[in-house]
Amino acid sequence: MRLINSEEDMQWLFDVHVKNLHVSWKPRSAIIFGNEDSPERIDLYPRRDPLWTDIPLTGTPLFDGYSFCGPLQRDDAMAIDNEERKREEQL
Repeated sequence: MRLINSEEDMQWLFDVHVKNLHVSWKPRSAIIFGNEDSPERIDLYPRRDPLWTDIPLTGTPLFDGYSFCGPLQRDDAMAIDNEERKREEQL
């Protein structure tokens, strides 16, 4: 299990594993379960440093990619995304 949250690592994740995900918020961190070359599971979070109470969007292998689902509600994710954008603008 490994947390990634740098812009470079997230870009690598999307280039290699998460190719067809369309969500209205920006995933800023992920937890990769298993081998990085072929993860057993990928959890995506809208926060760069997710809280232990945050519920992820979970991806599991499916044929030639990953299928993502989870209880993360669009409104919750968008609210967190807006907070993170404001924080990034202040840096």
